[in-house]
Amino acid sequence: WHVVVYDAGVVVANYSTQKALFSPAETSDAEAADLYLQSTGANACEKVDEEAAGKIVVVTRGECHFNIKVQNAEDVGAVGVVVVNSDDKLFRMGGGNEEAPQQIPSYLITKSDGDALIGLFADSQGLSAKFTEDDIKERYLWKESHLYTSDASGLHFTNSLMNIAYTPQSYDDKMQLQPEMVDLHKVSSQS
Repeated sequence: WHVVVYDAGVVVANYSTQKALFSPAETSDAEAADLYLQSTGANACEKVDEEAAGKIVVVTRGECHFNIKVQNAEDVGAVGVVVVNSDDKLFRMGGGNEEAPQQIPSYLITKSDGDALIGLFADSQGLSAKFTEDDIKERYLWKESHLYTSDASGLHFTNSLMNIAYTPQSYDDKMQLQPEMVDLHKVSSQS
């Protein structure tokens, strides 16, 4: 999952996240919501500011279970939570209450991404965000689809789309495929 951040409707950041184990099912086509930076008790263990109603609230990790932070946000009407980790690791937040699960999505981001996100509030004209799911199908196709390639010397080989897309030598300084890479014929993967 990712959190895509907008400032006045323009994408300004895209951060990798991990969805909480107790987070409800979420679809990638959810609308963007305004972002709110928790100011009173940034860790949201006691309460979440009333101004977070209808918004995705950004809180910090620490001092209480993740589900308490999310429940506090839900209690004031927040529509989502981004928890900023205390280090640069991602994991699926646990600690949910199976008998009374939270109804709003919640995601963890790394400390460095969280610090960058918090920094965006300083010069913002109005931050909003939405959670988007990684496109697993697209990644699979990029990895499993192969191209038959001929280079200038007549050497033939196959390569996955992913390898070609991420091989800097395949492109010139204008990000156009090098001439020897232009003669590409797609072949189906036999794997």
